[in-house]
Amino acid sequence: METIVVDPVAEGEDIVHEYGIQVADYAYVKDVDAAIFAVAHKEFLDLSSEYIDSIFSGDTKVIMDVKGIVNKDKIIRKRHIVLETIIVQAIIGMMKL
Repeated sequence: METIVVDPVAEGEDIVHEYGIQVADYAYVKDVDAAIFAVAHKEFLDLSSEYIDSIFSGDTKVIMDVKGIVNKDKIIRKRHIVLETIIVQAIIGMMKL
């Protein structure tokens, strides 16, 4: 499994130093099976439903929306599965067991 981290607000070198992970540009996000929106940066709020749809590889798309930023009315019509904050918290809680 490959994980791609995009954070247009964070400084790339700071993230590498602090967490040991590389931050990628939006251009590297394509053909994904799932997307996790974990922060509510304006740049993520401004993403169009067309862009979000375009990053996925298959017909069924899984979105974990930790901060409640995804416009579900637009996304659900495009066959996305949107896991809202409470579900994401439950999944994280089960992973810690």
